Amino acid sequence: DSALLGNMHSFVHQENVGDVDKEYIEEYGLAFKIKGALKRDVLYLADPQGLQYVLNVSGYTFHKKHAAIRIRMLIGPNILSVEGEAHARHRRIMLPGFSQSALKEFVPVFLQTAEKVVGKWRDLLQDGQQSTVVDLYAWLSGLTLDVVGQGVLSHDFGALDDTPGEFVRVYRNLFVDMFHKSSDMAIAIGSLFGYLPIWVTIVLHKLTMRAAKRFSEYQAVSKNIALEIVQREMASLEGGLPQGKDIMSSLLRANMSETAKNKMSTEELLSQMSALTIAGHDTVTSTLTWILYELSRHPEIQNKLREEINATRAASASNEIGMNDFESMPYTIAVIKESLRYYPVAAHIPRTAGRDELIPLSRPVKTASGEEITAVPIKKGQRVLASMWGYNRIKDLWGEDAEQWNPDRFMGENLNLRPQKGLGVYANLATFSSGVHSCIGYAYFSVLELQTILTTLVQNFEFSPAPHNPIMLRAPAPNLVPMVKGEEKRGSQMPMSISSIN
Repeated sequence: DSALLGNMHSFVHQENVGDVDKEYIEEYGLAFKIKGALKRDVLYLADPQGLQYVLNVSGYTFHKKHAAIRIRMLIGPNILSVEGEAHARHRRIMLPGFSQSALKEFVPVFLQTAEKVVGKWRDLLQDGQQSTVVDLYAWLSGLTLDVVGQGVLSHDFGALDDTPGEFVRVYRNLFVDMFHKSSDMAIAIGSLFGYLPIWVTIVLHKLTMRAAKRFSEYQAVSKNIALEIVQREMASLEGGLPQGKDIMSSLLRANMSETAKNKMSTEELLSQMSALTIAGHDTVTSTLTWILYELSRHPEIQNKLREEINATRAASASNEIGMNDFESMPYTIAVIKESLRYYPVAAHIPRTAGRDELIPLSRPVKTASGEEITAVPIKKGQRVLASMWGYNRIKDLWGEDAEQWNPDRFMGENLNLRPQKGLGVYANLATFSSGVHSCIGYAYFSVLELQTILTTLVQNFEFSPAPHNPIMLRAPAPNLVPMVKGEEKRGSQMPMSISSIN
């Protein structure tokens, strides 16, 4: 720990995300005080009832203003960076694009993009080559970026092309380069957002920002693409409404239907592109990478998954797996749920109390004086570090083997032992957050994308550890990304051996 960051230094600089959580929870329980930057008190919270209160019951009272200010400085006013009534307005306008009726439009995009990777990997295995090593994270990053481009924005980023476009060049690994193991000074300055005049925080932020030149390039390229998309859709008006089927077009249609007072401004519309790209790309890329990592280490589970995929495909009249088939694939769903539980991409979510509060707990904790309490008093302005990682590994909820990756946790009678209500928007997991700030496209986009891409890749390839068997790290950068131990300076990567299945 450091004098400047307090206990937060341990979280930011840990080698593997979750190691510090495990150590602290074993010693102090699911709710306790830690020291944040500049010696401020922070409530670490992994208690189920406490998280439900903070995220669900009082979602707008426990705001994310300080984090939102930083996001707004980086990518503008969008659903990730606005609060209160503005957030509710953004969410209402954007929801139609993620509805069940819009779902069927996404599947061909998921499938075609995954098949493009299949074709390119088969090309790598020509001339009788049995297997080859690929950087799985880089390939999946390109795949999901193209999915976001085509399905969300109706724009081709060309991330899987032999010569990727300008956006791909400036975006790939950008946030890893900016935020992996940030300096203590940069984090301390970030903790001041919301307390100092905005112009002061902007100056201080720019002074401590890494990869500043490339980020400026990203802002310029991103804004130009967003402007092009909005202008194109508005120019295609028929009867007053854009006709595109992607999410951005749906957003524009919904926005045009709003009253003048409730419409998103042009700045907000342009900023949504960055929000949708980051949210839609990072979560799926990391989750897919970790799923295939675990399958490579558990060949028996990989084979069982492939058997279910092949059986479902054989039973289909079209010999293909469609959107309606996934509900009848329990093992595929179990593998995805367990991976989302075990590898929450956003391990921690910061919140700030908007008023004095009393946070109820599901189990008592001891104060420094030895008193047992079942609710934690908190003052207006105090920070809360909501631990998605901690919640997702509570043994009382997930079993004594909660520290192990085990898809059977979500199979058969074991399902009755899992949490049945309360937190989260998918499988009672905290991975997509919960309440008013939960992931807007959690089931209708992210999970379906995971299902489609996973089944396509596992059906065509066998995955096994790279021959040199690198030690993989769960790096905080700022989300959970894979890095090779000893090669952290190379950024996110996942060497993986693949072999073709005829």
